[in-house]
Amino acid sequence: MTARGNKKSLVGWSVSFFAVLLISLLYHLPAQWVVKQTQLLDHLPKNVVVSEIEGRVWQGTLHLSVKQHNQDLGRLHWGLSPGSLLGLKLKAQMRLEQAQGGARWALSTSLLNPQSMHLEALEGQWPLQELMPLMPPSISVLAGRSGAQGQLSLDQIDVQWAMDKNWPTSVQGNVHLSGVDLMGVQIPKLKIEPELIDQTLSLKLNGGGDGWQIGGTSKLTPKSFNHQVTIRADQAAKMPSWVELFMRRNSPVLATLNQKGRW
Repeated sequence: MTARGNKKSLVGWSVSFFAVLLISLLYHLPAQWVVKQTQLLDHLPKNVVVSEIEGRVWQGTLHLSVKQHNQDLGRLHWGLSPGSLLGLKLKAQMRLEQAQGGARWALSTSLLNPQSMHLEALEGQWPLQELMPLMPPSISVLAGRSGAQGQLSLDQIDVQWAMDKNWPTSVQGNVHLSGVDLMGVQIPKLKIEPELIDQTLSLKLNGGGDGWQIGGTSKLTPKSFNHQVTIRADQAAKMPSWVELFMRRNSPVLATLNQKGRW
């Protein structure tokens, strides 16, 4: 073998060695170190606490809770796909396990544009009571006093999220609520269909109970909200009693809510 051949062989061996070494180092990086060194925690709500981080960067778990209420949000599991790196993407299968609920979804982001994150095939179920600590204080406190009942179900939610704006750029899927009893409002079933136009997130509402129907739209932007909700009853006796507390009674069989404001 010539000197040039020996030199090429040495260079090739060295590149292969360091490539394997780099992959091995990345693969065995502790998840706790990676989570604390990156800005992942900055995108969580301020009242959410991350603890008990276990595993490696490619596969691991961590525990989520709400510090003010000492509320357990469950254990988050993740598994990264090393093959996705070949396409300059980072993909992971995520799963959140709770005592009475949970969810699973796929998460992906471009390594060239990490400010955009894609959540797809999001499915899960939660008791409303477990979600209350994540609500604004004015809602969670009142709900805590009166109690919160009901079930939230997510059906094939697909969200493209802008990390820098902290707001979605695309939303698809359906949200279902059943057996809701929140601050005196009782809704046996409610379907929420999201639609995003520009930066306005419209939530189309459709549901009701025995002899009455609820419909309307809630429009949300990063700075404001606009609720337009209508309840129609088949007859006056079927009109829910709680409408008097939150809505305008236009007639014995019609009640409306028109509310605007800023966050």
